[in-house]
Amino acid sequence: MELLRKEAAALPPYQPFPSGAKVKLDMNENPFPLPEPVRRAAVDIAGRLNFARYGDSGASALRSALAAYAGVRPEMVFCGNGSDEIIHLFLTAFGGNGRRVIVPRPTFVTFRREAILSGAELVEVPLAPAESADPFALDIEQVVRLAKEKPGVVFIVNPNNPTGNLIPREALLRILAETESLLVVDEAYYEYAGTTLAGEVARNPRLAVMRTLSKAFGLAGLRLGYVIAVPEVVAALDRVRLPFNVNMFTQGLAQAAVENAPLFKPQVAALLAERDKLWQGLAALPGVHPFPTHTNFILFTVPQPPSTVWRKLFAAGVLILDVSRDPLLKSCLRVSTGTAEENAVFLKALAAALA
Repeated sequence: MELLRKEAAALPPYQPFPSGAKVKLDMNENPFPLPEPVRRAAVDIAGRLNFARYGDSGASALRSALAAYAGVRPEMVFCGNGSDEIIHLFLTAFGGNGRRVIVPRPTFVTFRREAILSGAELVEVPLAPAESADPFALDIEQVVRLAKEKPGVVFIVNPNNPTGNLIPREALLRILAETESLLVVDEAYYEYAGTTLAGEVARNPRLAVMRTLSKAFGLAGLRLGYVIAVPEVVAALDRVRLPFNVNMFTQGLAQAAVENAPLFKPQVAALLAERDKLWQGLAALPGVHPFPTHTNFILFTVPQPPSTVWRKLFAAGVLILDVSRDPLLKSCLRVSTGTAEENAVFLKALAAALA
């Protein structure tokens, strides 16, 4: 189509993920039901809201609740319709027009898509420099050099997805100290990793921290992401967002979940325990190598073509993620931690697929 922008033409159409599997371990979701007080809140909110009205476009009550949870001021919080929208808004506000956008590779795929779509100069820094013992270490020297050379936006997921490794705090602070670029750290798995840069935001106006309620809070279908940043960055995102980008039901239920955050801690602890058992189960399979992880998912290699193994698992009713299209992950698959029963079904199906 002649009218299609060249940036859009360079991207493949979005492909929905497969569905219909009995055991779904592909999207790093929390498999447990919502705590009962949060479930009751969902019913109450749905019953009392007037859906004929637009609601609070600024999500002010939700911003205040998230600020209390994160330990910052409400004016330092921005809410979006999931992290995908937030990435889009960061690049609308700070990217495009040939500006440099630096992302590691491999990492969360939305950064690449949105950088290309915005018209930015995308620079991908492969993980695992040759001198590193960590197979997925960030080449911080290269990131700093590139960000110094042409200031722009640096996106880093920490812990990284799909590799699961943590990037040292000191390395991230170097980017802030030695460059003029905006550093956006995606802490989608913060509740599992237990480490954050949120406390550094007030001292670093070029630092923004992204988080989500899709993982530990078990609200992936609600679509709620948020940003912790100085008010100037929050205002920039507010300038480019669409009106009413977070609907009133999402605002209410997300607020209820965050205000009941302690109720999710036992679920996080249970998932971490199950993750460790799952890791051991993978390591016990011949030819399978799981990588260390600080998240609720595990990246692992298989001794057969990953796409073949994936198809066998899907035929057995188990859905995981095939990440082997990336040359740096050519032998790899990624599995989310499920319930004990789901993990057992997966391990049995994987053993059969590799037999």
